[in-house]
Amino acid sequence: MTSDPLRLTGEVDDATARLLRTTAGLDESSLAAASLLPGWTRGHVLAHLARNADGFVNLLTAARTGETIPMYASPAARSSDIEAGASRPQAAHLDDLRRTADRFAEAVGGDAGRGVGAPPSTPRRGPWSAAYLVWGRLREVEVHHVDLAVEYRPPTGRRRSATGSCARWPPAWPGAPTCRSWCCAATAGSTTWLSVTAPPPPR
Repeated sequence: MTSDPLRLTGEVDDATARLLRTTAGLDESSLAAASLLPGWTRGHVLAHLARNADGFVNLLTAARTGETIPMYASPAARSSDIEAGASRPQAAHLDDLRRTADRFAEAVGGDAGRGVGAPPSTPRRGPWSAAYLVWGRLREVEVHHVDLAVEYRPPTGRRRSATGSCARWPPAWPGAPTCRSWCCAATAGSTTWLSVTAPPPPR
């Protein structure tokens, strides 16, 4: 994976545009339907993606300033924010996703994306460089787009050879490969696997 976070911003922008198009096509009943994540509706997934973007902005800001800024205020706050946003109407989800994506892009494109301090610490994986944070956001958007259960698959042209830990997601799908890479499943119908050269990102 490139060490320059700006090299991945185009891919994040493209993935976000695809997510926004999908969200625009979901009505209220579709948003309330179950996602591929146990206990979460599609609305929960979209609320998580918006709060996740805010969390990555916090970490990029920490990288720039050297301050200790957590990704989320606390695990409980993360969960309550997702729950509070899950049942919003489609227009509110779209607006939130657009605004948070813009804030993330601004943070990456500015000094925050070129971190001057020590790498910020993520909730589950410890210190991450700015480049890994950008990659982490790309992974979140693509994987959770699949979690919406709308027959989405990431573009196959973005597959990369990889090393790292074995796939964690989604373990229940048939045909999951035995691998030594971090594999993101692309679709449940005809299982396609997107491998990336990085360890699992924070959520």
